Amino acid sequence: MFRPPILSAVSSSSSPAPAIAAPVAPAERAAVLDALRGFALFGILVANFMVMARWGAEGAPDPASFPTAATDPTAHFLQVMLVEGKFYSIFSLLFGIGFAVQLQRAEERGQGNARYALRLLVLLAIGMMHLAFVYTGDILALYAVVGFLLIPLRRLPNRAVLWLAGALLIVPVAVYAAYWAWNWGIADPLWDLGEWNYLRLGPPELTGVELWRSGDWGLFLQQRQMAFMERVASLVEEMRPAKVLALFLVGLWVGRRRLYANLDEAAPLLRRVAAWGLAVGLSANALMAWLDGQGVLYGAPPDYAGTGLGLLQVTAYAVGVAPLGVAYAALFALAWGSARGRRAVGWLAPAGRMALTNYLAQSFIMIAVLFGAGLGLIGRIGPTVIWPLAFAIVVGQAALSAAWLTRFRFGPAEWLWRSLTYGRAQPMRRTVDG
Repeated sequence: MFRPPILSAVSSSSSPAPAIAAPVAPAERAAVLDALRGFALFGILVANFMVMARWGAEGAPDPASFPTAATDPTAHFLQVMLVEGKFYSIFSLLFGIGFAVQLQRAEERGQGNARYALRLLVLLAIGMMHLAFVYTGDILALYAVVGFLLIPLRRLPNRAVLWLAGALLIVPVAVYAAYWAWNWGIADPLWDLGEWNYLRLGPPELTGVELWRSGDWGLFLQQRQMAFMERVASLVEEMRPAKVLALFLVGLWVGRRRLYANLDEAAPLLRRVAAWGLAVGLSANALMAWLDGQGVLYGAPPDYAGTGLGLLQVTAYAVGVAPLGVAYAALFALAWGSARGRRAVGWLAPAGRMALTNYLAQSFIMIAVLFGAGLGLIGRIGPTVIWPLAFAIVVGQAALSAAWLTRFRFGPAEWLWRSLTYGRAQPMRRTVDG
């Protein structure tokens, strides 16, 4: 049974004077959501590191020569099966929950959506800088753009929100089917624009791995510019906006029902979500991971044509990734509901409170590990190493975040985001009352 939305308009006749807009105070935060963000940071780093490390790419050493050669294929399979897409799904879910909270607070104050829109514009600027100069796998800019779509959808009833989310998850299947049937890709104009941009900038006479190994910052920035349009094209081709909006909507539904604030009451629902998500998600993702290893999604050079197996892989993604990501979140919430579980995962909460800072910092850490001006390990570490390396980095981030938050209210990036959103520098240092 669905409960009615809790987000109701406040009547002007009975409302007090609007309160001054300000960020959520630390005491008002839901610690379980912060810890879940910290958990998502680990999975996102594993997925991003796998891509950035360029294991087995052109110009990299033969993976068979690695000390971890025996376990790397299995580690890579598990990454695709258990991590790929699931943790950005959790981040997307959390964004939708945050939108519900922000909308509720704005309506309680008698305010509109201007502050939310400004918040998205600031996030878009941060994401574009990150995308253009640091990491072409940025997700922040996409979140900001898709976040605007929540404004016209905010008043949908709960049932419609979930139906629309389900329909959006199937959109990539229809798009790939068109690609396979008619050799027509929705992102073809963007790929052409990316190729034009690539030729305009004058591609270097190096493979991507060789360029990174060179440690040349000029070539690094040139590569960022060349890859910019390719990133946009790939997001559109994969229909990532539809996937992200679907999880935003699920998060909006969760935020309306405040499931995170009533975990004991929500436990039966969370157990059902976890059971179904694991049952469907694990099998579908195992199939997706196997097909990924066959390279069937968009065929192989020189044609890159869609295939029937590629359609099956996209379908497995649609059916399996979001349910498994939501199942992870449900299991995490169930663990948080017990004292033992809270002790086991609570250390992640400080990292989650500084999720934007830590997400951006992870890009610089990857550059330091992989780029030639740092450790220069591009192409030289396999998936077996990346799992514990990512875990160690997140443990370090959690410890540093906890130390930082003993003195300060926000992480550096969070402080900048909030200060620009509210039009005034936010108080950074903690007071006696927190």
